[in-house]
Amino acid sequence: MTSAPHICVFYSKGRTFTDVLSHVKARQPNARLCALVPAGYPVSEAGWPTLDEVVQTGLPRYSWRNPLSFMRLVRQIRRPRYDAFVIAFDSPRLRVLSALSGATRLYCAMDGQLLPLHGSISGTLADVLIRSIRGRLTYAYIWLIVRLLHVSSPDKP
Repeated sequence: MTSAPHICVFYSKGRTFTDVLSHVKARQPNARLCALVPAGYPVSEAGWPTLDEVVQTGLPRYSWRNPLSFMRLVRQIRRPRYDAFVIAFDSPRLRVLSALSGATRLYCAMDGQLLPLHGSISGTLADVLIRSIRGRLTYAYIWLIVRLLHVSSPDKP
């Protein structure tokens, strides 16, 4: 007999966290749910019935510029050895964080589906780099069009 899966749901600002928790609980009814919440962001009372535990991170926000605190967060995520790590948004930062968790990586879509995340950390970082370069090239192209393209007004020939 296997034990119930231990699933971590990472808190993200912007989307209703209780919706993500209820979707995960609906898909995995006997799972032990853990909410990983940044300091200063309490889980609302509506989310408590679906949770088995709430773990607060040390800081309200993490950055690549502070690698020591980021590594503490990664150790905090890896220590309990979660069976699955769920993120609410499919962003490159959250993809990297979920890949560092060592657990099965899932993304909770807006319709409540739990979709698997694929790809390695290096692939995600390459995707971030490609998006950044593409965005800068698009901005430069638009800037050149605005600066160099002469548009006459309808009043003047």
